[in-house]
Amino acid sequence: MKIKNPTQNQCIILILAIIVSLTTVGCKHYAESITKVLQQDKETEGIKDDGQRIKQMRDIDLSECPEDFRGAYVDNIHAWEDAAPIDVALAQLQSKSVRDDATLAGILATLFNSEKTPYSDWQDAIEGLKQKRREASDKINDTWKIVENIAVKYGGKLTD
Repeated sequence: MKIKNPTQNQCIILILAIIVSLTTVGCKHYAESITKVLQQDKETEGIKDDGQRIKQMRDIDLSECPEDFRGAYVDNIHAWEDAAPIDVALAQLQSKSVRDDATLAGILATLFNSEKTPYSDWQDAIEGLKQKRREASDKINDTWKIVENIAVKYGGKLTD
């Protein structure tokens, strides 16, 4: 269909210009919001306590970010939450007192020809938790890659 009226052409061009302008403004706003979130997340890296780190991550305001970015970032928080109890259990099992108790129990079991092997059970538990922590780390890394991919899609600047 041909539009012969110049006023109609001008209206169409104006409407298209408005749409492009709004899209560009929206993308810039998302890029700035996402970049701010990534910078705030970067600040959590120095926090050793998983619970404190997760709390600080949850305190980051995601409301100005696009929905897919918010969802991906929350998935990353969930991955951290899944890893936290593993870290606590591993730290407890690797503590000096537990290690000393397992060693002593292992020596006593050997001396008395016991079939129980507390020290090897302790070592197996440590290795099992280390494997679970590697899997949790993989999940954290995988969800973070998704966060970064979505950030790039909206023009967000990744942190080093």
